[in-house]
Amino acid sequence: ASARTSGGSPFGAPRAPGARPEAKPQAKPAPASVLRLDFFFFFPAEAAGRRLPPPPSFPPLEREPAPEPAETPCGPCSTGTMTAMLRFSGLLGLTAVGAGAFNAHGLEKHWQANYPDMDDVDIARFKKTWNNGQNMHYFTAASMTALSAAAKAGALKRPIVAVLVGGGGATFAAACYATAYFTEPKFAMPAAPAGGSAVMLGWAALMLFP
Repeated sequence: ASARTSGGSPFGAPRAPGARPEAKPQAKPAPASVLRLDFFFFFPAEAAGRRLPPPPSFPPLEREPAPEPAETPCGPCSTGTMTAMLRFSGLLGLTAVGAGAFNAHGLEKHWQANYPDMDDVDIARFKKTWNNGQNMHYFTAASMTALSAAAKAGALKRPIVAVLVGGGGATFAAACYATAYFTEPKFAMPAAPAGGSAVMLGWAALMLFP
């Protein structure tokens, strides 16, 4: 209380009126010896005058040889075989759609222009023949697409299945188209039975020797 009433600071001696405040002493920089001691504190080996031991040496890592590519499912030319199968399935699908369009818009006009003596019975008979070939055409296109996917996945190991199914289906469809277009049943023999038999053999090979 006496310090407050006399105008001095409560934390020190009272200051005379008009006196300047004492300057605070500034911290001096640490001598170089202290810095050296700090350095030697973290690196005692240097302080002792010894060299650091060399880092441990490890044997070089030996890389394992890359594994050899596995045997392809369809033999040495499996990539080309699968590409050919896929292209053939695309060709079958394209021509099947074209055959369906011709059946709907141009087949009867073709008969009227080139075979005016055809009656309704003949038209119905050859129309059915065309439809049989077209059904086989669509079926073969879808089958070849599925077989191409199976070959790519490695499930189809014998491309002869695709040869029999694709070739036989295309032969059967072509025989039916020729028979209906030219109104000549002779075109169906023996191509249609041979093509159908080849398709059956292809599916049998897939069942017995997958």
